[in-house]
Amino acid sequence: MRYREKGLVVDQSTVEIFFLKYKSPYIEARCLESIFKYTHWPFHLHVVDWREGTKNMSATWNYLIHQHGHFHYKMFIDSDTIVTDGWLTYMMLVMNRFEDAGVVVPRTNHCGEARQMGLQFKDPIKQIPLASGFCFLFHMSAYLDCGKFDPRFAFYGQDSEWFIRLLYKTKWKIYVEPKSFVKHEGSYSVNNTDNGEYDFEEDKRKALKLFYQCAKQYGSEI
Repeated sequence: MRYREKGLVVDQSTVEIFFLKYKSPYIEARCLESIFKYTHWPFHLHVVDWREGTKNMSATWNYLIHQHGHFHYKMFIDSDTIVTDGWLTYMMLVMNRFEDAGVVVPRTNHCGEARQMGLQFKDPIKQIPLASGFCFLFHMSAYLDCGKFDPRFAFYGQDSEWFIRLLYKTKWKIYVEPKSFVKHEGSYSVNNTDNGEYDFEEDKRKALKLFYQCAKQYGSEI
């Protein structure tokens, strides 16, 4: 199927969305409702209950990608998000417009990457050197070129390390599309874990140290 918008012709390819739920039924339901209401681009949704699965996010992401390799375009989205009208269409138009677009991310109100915040709808599309993994669209070719998410990052940092590796080890780039807005509540999974289930501060400390080691190895000055 072909799609034309303002003179731009793109392949309207289905996006495979992975939605990991974890002990936050109210906010998860709101997110799913927004996806079904505001997503106009064809998509295939996987709702995965992470509660009983592995506690290694990298391993989980890699497993899902390889178990469900049906589509060229894939997305991971946190369950504590609310998408807005046309969000995925805007992101896919960027993916199809730029041949080197390996990852496309939306603007947001809250995340770990400042370059995705403080933007306006009318702002131009731009390349960024790092992104937040709370919501990201990627091409399967970029994943195959870059390799799997590093399982040494259990809960934090697996997205950042992969993005840095993507930029410095492959031809692919990361773009932010300000027309696509995804509201991010943040920290719902962390706040709803059982006492003693994770040592978040220790995990963050280890992930940060490992991230800078990897960035230096790849030649990044971040």
